[in-house]
Amino acid sequence: MTAPGQKPLIGLVPAYGRDGRYTVQRDYLTAVEDAGGVPVIWGYGPPSGASPPVVEAAKAEAETMLARIDGLMLTGGDDIDPWYFGEAPHPALGEVTPERDAFEVAAVHLAVARGMPLLGICRGAQVINVALGGDLYQDLTAQYGRLLIQHQQRAPRDHPAHAVRLVAGSRLQAIVGRSALRVNSFHHQAVRRVAPGWVASAHSEDGVVEAIERVEGGFGIGVQWHAEALAAAGDVPSQKLFRAFVESARAYRSSGPK
Repeated sequence: MTAPGQKPLIGLVPAYGRDGRYTVQRDYLTAVEDAGGVPVIWGYGPPSGASPPVVEAAKAEAETMLARIDGLMLTGGDDIDPWYFGEAPHPALGEVTPERDAFEVAAVHLAVARGMPLLGICRGAQVINVALGGDLYQDLTAQYGRLLIQHQQRAPRDHPAHAVRLVAGSRLQAIVGRSALRVNSFHHQAVRRVAPGWVASAHSEDGVVEAIERVEGGFGIGVQWHAEALAAAGDVPSQKLFRAFVESARAYRSSGPK
Protein backbone atom coordinates (compact mmCIF):
# COMPACT_ATOMS: atom_id res chain seq x y z
CA MET A 1 0.00 0.00 0.00
CA THR A 2 1.22 3.51 -0.76
CA ALA A 3 1.74 6.13 1.94
CA PRO A 4 -0.86 8.85 2.64
CA GLY A 5 -0.62 11.79 0.24
CA GLN A 6 0.90 9.76 -2.57
CA LYS A 7 -0.86 8.97 -5.81
CA PRO A 8 -2.53 5.54 -5.83
CA LEU A 9 -0.61 2.73 -7.49
CA ILE A 10 -2.53 0.93 -10.22
CA GLY A 11 -1.30 -2.56 -11.07
CA LEU A 12 -1.45 -3.39 -14.78
CA VAL A 13 -1.15 -6.97 -15.96
CA PRO A 14 0.60 -7.00 -19.36
CA ALA A 15 0.29 -9.44 -22.23
CA TYR A 16 2.87 -12.23 -22.44
CA GLY A 17 4.22 -13.50 -25.75
CA ARG A 18 5.74 -16.81 -26.73
CA ASP A 19 8.99 -14.87 -27.30
CA GLY A 20 9.14 -14.21 -23.55
CA ARG A 21 8.28 -10.52 -23.80
CA TYR A 22 5.75 -8.65 -21.72
CA THR A 23 3.89 -5.92 -23.61
CA VAL A 24 1.30 -3.28 -22.78
CA GLN A 25 -0.19 -0.51 -24.91
CA ARG A 26 0.98 2.96 -23.90
CA ASP A 27 -2.65 4.16 -23.81
CA TYR A 28 -3.27 2.15 -20.63
CA LEU A 29 -0.51 4.04 -18.86
CA THR A 30 -1.65 7.40 -20.25
CA ALA A 31 -5.24 6.85 -19.14
CA VAL A 32 -4.15 5.99 -15.58
CA GLU A 33 -1.66 8.86 -15.37
CA ASP A 34 -4.17 11.40 -16.68
CA ALA A 35 -6.66 10.19 -14.06
CA GLY A 36 -4.16 10.83 -11.25
CA GLY A 37 -2.74 7.35 -10.69
CA VAL A 38 0.67 5.75 -11.09
CA PRO A 39 0.67 2.71 -13.39
CA VAL A 40 2.76 -0.25 -12.26
CA ILE A 41 3.36 -2.98 -14.83
CA TRP A 42 3.60 -6.34 -13.08
CA GLY A 43 5.14 -9.37 -14.76
CA TYR A 44 4.20 -12.93 -13.83
CA GLY A 45 5.76 -16.34 -14.19
CA PRO A 46 4.53 -19.71 -15.46
CA PRO A 47 2.01 -21.55 -13.26
CA SER A 48 4.63 -24.08 -12.04
CA GLY A 49 4.17 -26.20 -15.14
CA ALA A 50 0.64 -27.07 -14.07
CA SER A 51 -1.58 -28.60 -16.73
CA PRO A 52 -4.47 -28.02 -16.85
CA PRO A 53 -3.93 -24.54 -15.37
CA VAL A 54 -4.19 -24.43 -11.60
CA VAL A 55 -5.01 -21.09 -10.01
CA GLU A 56 -3.29 -22.04 -6.74
CA ALA A 57 0.04 -22.15 -8.57
CA ALA A 58 -0.19 -18.39 -9.20
CA LYS A 59 -1.83 -17.32 -5.93
CA ALA A 60 1.33 -16.43 -3.99
CA GLU A 61 2.61 -14.32 -6.87
CA ALA A 62 -0.70 -12.49 -7.15
CA GLU A 63 -0.72 -11.87 -3.39
CA THR A 64 2.70 -10.25 -3.68
CA MET A 65 1.40 -7.83 -6.30
CA LEU A 66 -1.83 -6.96 -4.52
CA ALA A 67 0.04 -6.19 -1.28
CA ARG A 68 1.82 -3.38 -3.12
CA ILE A 69 -0.93 -1.74 -5.19
CA ASP A 70 -4.16 0.16 -4.59
CA GLY A 71 -6.15 -0.85 -7.68
CA LEU A 72 -5.99 -3.67 -10.21
CA MET A 73 -6.52 -3.19 -13.94
CA LEU A 74 -6.67 -6.14 -16.33
CA THR A 75 -5.84 -5.28 -19.94
CA GLY A 76 -6.66 -6.74 -23.35
CA GLY A 77 -4.95 -9.68 -25.01
CA ASP A 78 -5.33 -13.33 -26.00
CA ASP A 79 -8.33 -15.60 -25.49
CA ILE A 80 -9.05 -17.26 -22.15
CA ASP A 81 -8.64 -21.00 -21.74
CA PRO A 82 -12.20 -22.40 -21.67
CA TRP A 83 -11.00 -24.94 -19.09
CA TYR A 84 -11.79 -22.21 -16.55
CA PHE A 85 -15.50 -22.43 -17.35
CA GLY A 86 -15.71 -26.14 -17.99
CA GLU A 87 -15.61 -26.28 -21.79
CA ALA A 88 -13.39 -27.86 -24.40
CA PRO A 89 -11.73 -25.50 -26.89
CA HIS A 90 -14.00 -24.45 -29.75
CA PRO A 91 -12.41 -24.68 -33.23
CA ALA A 92 -12.58 -20.87 -33.47
CA LEU A 93 -10.78 -20.30 -30.16
CA GLY A 94 -7.70 -18.14 -30.61
CA GLU A 95 -4.30 -18.30 -28.89
CA VAL A 96 -4.32 -18.68 -25.11
CA THR A 97 -1.65 -17.79 -22.55
CA PRO A 98 -1.73 -20.25 -19.60
CA GLU A 99 0.69 -18.17 -17.50
CA ARG A 100 -1.48 -15.10 -17.76
CA ASP A 101 -4.77 -16.92 -17.25
CA ALA A 102 -3.58 -18.51 -14.00
CA PHE A 103 -2.13 -15.28 -12.64
CA GLU A 104 -5.12 -13.08 -13.50
CA VAL A 105 -7.75 -15.50 -12.21
CA ALA A 106 -5.90 -15.69 -8.89
CA ALA A 107 -5.51 -11.90 -8.80
CA VAL A 108 -9.23 -11.33 -9.41
CA HIS A 109 -10.20 -13.62 -6.53
CA LEU A 110 -7.79 -11.86 -4.19
CA ALA A 111 -8.81 -8.37 -5.30
CA VAL A 112 -12.48 -9.10 -4.70
CA ALA A 113 -11.73 -10.63 -1.29
CA ARG A 114 -9.74 -7.54 -0.32
CA GLY A 115 -12.34 -5.09 -1.62
CA MET A 116 -9.71 -3.66 -3.98
CA PRO A 117 -10.95 -1.54 -6.92
CA LEU A 118 -10.99 -3.65 -10.07
CA LEU A 119 -11.22 -2.50 -13.70
CA GLY A 120 -11.21 -4.88 -16.67
CA ILE A 121 -10.71 -3.83 -20.28
CA CYS A 122 -11.77 -6.16 -23.13
CA ARG A 123 -10.11 -9.48 -22.21
CA GLY A 124 -9.88 -8.08 -18.69
CA ALA A 125 -13.66 -7.88 -18.40
CA GLN A 126 -13.92 -11.46 -19.64
CA VAL A 127 -11.33 -12.68 -17.12
CA ILE A 128 -13.23 -11.06 -14.25
CA ASN A 129 -16.41 -12.76 -15.37
CA VAL A 130 -14.83 -16.18 -15.80
CA ALA A 131 -12.81 -16.01 -12.57
CA LEU A 132 -15.96 -15.30 -10.55
CA GLY A 133 -18.11 -18.04 -12.03
CA GLY A 134 -19.45 -16.72 -15.34
CA ASP A 135 -18.67 -17.94 -18.84
CA LEU A 136 -18.02 -16.73 -22.38
CA TYR A 137 -18.92 -17.17 -25.99
CA GLN A 138 -15.64 -18.62 -27.23
CA ASP A 139 -16.46 -17.14 -30.62
CA LEU A 140 -19.41 -14.83 -31.24
CA THR A 141 -19.77 -15.62 -34.93
CA ALA A 142 -19.95 -19.37 -34.31
CA GLN A 143 -21.96 -19.40 -31.08
CA TYR A 144 -24.09 -16.30 -30.61
CA GLY A 145 -26.94 -17.39 -32.89
CA ARG A 146 -28.13 -13.92 -33.88
CA LEU A 147 -27.16 -11.33 -36.47
CA LEU A 148 -24.12 -9.46 -35.19
CA ILE A 149 -22.73 -6.01 -35.71
CA GLN A 150 -18.99 -5.71 -36.39
CA HIS A 151 -17.18 -6.40 -33.12
CA GLN A 152 -13.70 -6.46 -34.66
CA GLN A 153 -13.61 -3.04 -36.23
CA ARG A 154 -11.39 -2.15 -39.16
CA ALA A 155 -11.33 1.52 -38.17
CA PRO A 156 -8.41 3.06 -36.19
CA ARG A 157 -8.00 1.88 -32.60
CA ASP A 158 -9.27 5.10 -31.05
CA HIS A 159 -12.28 5.47 -33.36
CA PRO A 160 -15.73 4.90 -31.78
CA ALA A 161 -17.24 2.37 -34.19
CA HIS A 162 -20.58 1.32 -32.68
CA ALA A 163 -23.11 2.25 -30.02
CA VAL A 164 -23.73 0.67 -26.63
CA ARG A 165 -26.69 1.34 -24.38
CA LEU A 166 -26.08 1.56 -20.65
CA VAL A 167 -28.44 0.00 -18.14
CA ALA A 168 -30.46 2.66 -16.32
CA GLY A 169 -29.37 3.05 -12.72
CA SER A 170 -26.08 1.22 -13.19
CA ARG A 171 -22.85 2.42 -11.62
CA LEU A 172 -21.36 2.77 -15.07
CA GLN A 173 -24.16 5.05 -16.20
CA ALA A 174 -23.76 7.18 -13.09
CA ILE A 175 -20.01 7.52 -13.70
CA VAL A 176 -20.15 8.53 -17.36
CA GLY A 177 -23.39 10.49 -17.13
CA ARG A 178 -24.79 9.04 -20.36
CA SER A 179 -27.46 6.53 -21.30
CA ALA A 180 -25.60 5.53 -24.47
CA LEU A 181 -22.03 5.67 -25.75
CA ARG A 182 -20.13 5.09 -28.95
CA VAL A 183 -17.21 2.76 -28.39
CA ASN A 184 -14.36 0.97 -30.16
CA SER A 185 -14.44 -2.80 -30.57
CA PHE A 186 -11.75 -5.46 -31.04
CA HIS A 187 -13.04 -8.81 -29.80
CA HIS A 188 -14.50 -12.11 -30.97
CA GLN A 189 -15.29 -13.46 -27.49
CA ALA A 190 -17.84 -11.96 -25.09
CA VAL A 191 -19.58 -12.52 -21.77
CA ARG A 192 -22.38 -15.10 -22.04
CA ARG A 193 -23.53 -15.90 -18.50
CA VAL A 194 -22.68 -13.11 -16.05
CA ALA A 195 -20.90 -14.15 -12.86
CA PRO A 196 -22.89 -14.32 -9.61
CA GLY A 197 -22.78 -11.01 -7.74
CA TRP A 198 -22.24 -9.10 -10.98
CA VAL A 199 -24.68 -7.75 -13.58
CA ALA A 200 -24.56 -6.61 -17.18
CA SER A 201 -24.50 -2.81 -17.34
CA ALA A 202 -24.24 -2.20 -21.10
CA HIS A 203 -25.21 -3.97 -24.34
CA SER A 204 -24.53 -3.38 -28.01
CA GLU A 205 -27.36 -3.14 -30.55
CA ASP A 206 -27.24 -6.89 -31.18
CA GLY A 207 -27.64 -7.67 -27.46
CA VAL A 208 -24.03 -8.65 -26.74
CA VAL A 209 -22.95 -7.81 -23.18
CA GLU A 210 -20.57 -4.85 -23.37
CA ALA A 211 -20.01 -4.13 -19.67
CA ILE A 212 -20.40 -5.84 -16.31
CA GLU A 213 -20.26 -4.44 -12.80
CA ARG A 214 -20.20 -5.59 -9.20
CA VAL A 215 -23.61 -5.46 -7.51
CA GLU A 216 -22.34 -4.78 -3.99
CA GLY A 217 -19.04 -3.83 -2.43
CA GLY A 218 -16.17 -1.82 -3.84
CA PHE A 219 -15.50 -0.56 -7.35
CA GLY A 220 -15.71 -3.38 -9.87
CA ILE A 221 -16.36 -2.73 -13.57
CA GLY A 222 -15.41 -4.51 -16.77
CA VAL A 223 -15.94 -2.98 -20.22
CA GLN A 224 -15.64 -4.89 -23.48
CA TRP A 225 -14.38 -1.90 -25.42
CA HIS A 226 -10.90 -0.34 -25.24
CA ALA A 227 -11.68 2.62 -22.99
CA GLU A 228 -7.98 3.30 -22.52
CA ALA A 229 -7.53 4.20 -26.21
CA LEU A 230 -10.60 6.44 -26.15
CA ALA A 231 -9.51 8.11 -22.90
CA ALA A 232 -6.02 8.78 -24.21
CA ALA A 233 -7.60 10.35 -27.31
CA GLY A 234 -9.70 12.73 -25.17
CA ASP A 235 -13.03 10.89 -24.93
CA VAL A 236 -14.74 12.41 -21.87
CA PRO A 237 -16.88 9.42 -20.75
CA SER A 238 -13.83 7.14 -20.89
CA GLN A 239 -11.78 9.64 -18.91
CA LYS A 240 -14.55 9.75 -16.30
CA LEU A 241 -14.38 5.97 -15.98
CA PHE A 242 -10.65 6.06 -15.31
CA ARG A 243 -10.99 8.94 -12.86
CA ALA A 244 -13.66 7.03 -10.91
CA PHE A 245 -11.43 3.96 -10.82
CA VAL A 246 -8.35 5.89 -9.66
CA GLU A 247 -10.34 7.79 -7.04
CA SER A 248 -11.67 4.49 -5.72
CA ALA A 249 -8.07 3.28 -5.51
CA ARG A 250 -7.16 6.42 -3.59
CA ALA A 251 -9.97 5.74 -1.10
CA TYR A 252 -8.92 2.10 -0.82
CA ARG A 253 -5.36 3.17 -0.05
CA SER A 254 -6.61 5.39 2.76
CA SER A 255 -8.89 2.80 4.32
CA GLY A 256 -6.80 -0.32 3.71
CA PRO A 257 -7.96 -3.78 2.58
CA LYS A 258 -11.22 -5.15 3.97
